[in-house]
Amino acid sequence: MRGTSRPPETSRNWPATEALCDDVFNDPIDRLTLPRILAWHRTLLRASRPDIAGSLKVFENAVVDRKADGTETPRFQPVGVAETPMMLAELADRYEQARVAGRHHP
Repeated sequence: MRGTSRPPETSRNWPATEALCDDVFNDPIDRLTLPRILAWHRTLLRASRPDIAGSLKVFENAVVDRKADGTETPRFQPVGVAETPMMLAELADRYEQARVAGRHHP
């Protein structure tokens, strides 16, 4: 990622990923909520990016692939700051629809 973000180091991030998976399997959700999403975000980023861990996005960013020669190509266009709360609400709503219909991963 470009800007103030930096990619997480896999070895440093593994304990956080493991903790998040433990939370998902040990405390199954009845409904996906913004507080739960932000708690997972906090868990994943607390070691590598404590400044943004568990918070909604406050700056625009780009997700790019960086080649050995330093050139960058966009991987995908992230949601903008203003749209983030609305898109997270839509994510939660779509998950709920899939859960109720039995089309989600348990």
